[in-house]
Amino acid sequence: FSNNTFFIIFGSLHLFADILDGAVARLYNNVTKYGEYFDHLVDRSFVLFLLVKSYFIFKQTIILTVLILFLIHQILFQ
Repeated sequence: FSNNTFFIIFGSLHLFADILDGAVARLYNNVTKYGEYFDHLVDRSFVLFLLVKSYFIFKQTIILTVLILFLIHQILFQ
């Protein structure tokens, strides 16, 4: 988790791929239940990764609190 360049590259690639995937699916009117599920799964994974990385960088209790609340929400409501 100490390599911020990798984090920035990974985050940028994720956002680009997410935007491109949604645009192509809507352009060709090819939206599927699997695609919606997978998109949400990848987005949640990215948010989890972002929160964990932020906690290791800033060492703030509030970030840990948000991380725990996010995990509880995912377990209870998904």
